[in-house]
Amino acid sequence: MTIFGFLKNRELPARLPLLVAGLGAVLYLIQAFVYAHTTVSSLDEGSYLIKGMFYLNGVYEPFEPYGPLTNKAPFAFIIPGIAEYLFGAGLRTGRYFSIFLGLLTLFGTWITARRWPVPRPAAGTVWVFALSPMIIKLHARAVSEVIIACMLAWICALVLDEKRPLWQIVLGSVLAAAAVFTRQNMAPIFPLLVLYVYWQHGRQKGSWALAAGSLALLVFHAWYWAPRHDHLGALAPRKPDALPRPLPHPDRLRAGLGSQH
Repeated sequence: MTIFGFLKNRELPARLPLLVAGLGAVLYLIQAFVYAHTTVSSLDEGSYLIKGMFYLNGVYEPFEPYGPLTNKAPFAFIIPGIAEYLFGAGLRTGRYFSIFLGLLTLFGTWITARRWPVPRPAAGTVWVFALSPMIIKLHARAVSEVIIACMLAWICALVLDEKRPLWQIVLGSVLAAAAVFTRQNMAPIFPLLVLYVYWQHGRQKGSWALAAGSLALLVFHAWYWAPRHDHLGALAPRKPDALPRPLPHPDRLRAGLGSQH
């Protein structure tokens, strides 16, 4: 009997796929930490982190007239800003948070792949990440693409497959709404998700997905269009007394960044 015939007829241990996936995750994590400490920073990383800190500490507000340019949807700044707020300001904090989100992305993708008719090859999805330097290098940077990748992975994990629990479908719909408020190019995600839920899970769960996601969008938009934000100010005629807001005092900026240096 050849070695291939022996392996074909031998039943593999049940935990072997889990072990293979775990080894891939460890390899992914090692490479991610190496890239986090060796990759030159870009302008986008600092922009996401410092604006997120300023928004959370009240130094500025998203879309504030004459404030920092909110050129992405607000969650792109606020989500990494939460990590900065909790663990201290700095590029290292932002990149470690991105690695954590990358691991969640990998885990969510693996969970979805395990629902294939033959679940054992799902470990291969982990190794797709572990053997892709381009993906790992991106996941080691504090950019909004990492947040979106994590959201998409968990939307799939929550919604794909038959007979998903209602709470998972509702949570997936809310995540789809949050993705729209993280990057504007994710706008088609929510309607496509609702159509899929109607097709795969039926009218009742589809209606719940539509209602939950729509409510989340309304809540996020209510915050966006709150009276304290003058979103139409840029379109209004300039008045002689409509002067730009002066820059905050340096002490206020330092307070916004916390005590870390």
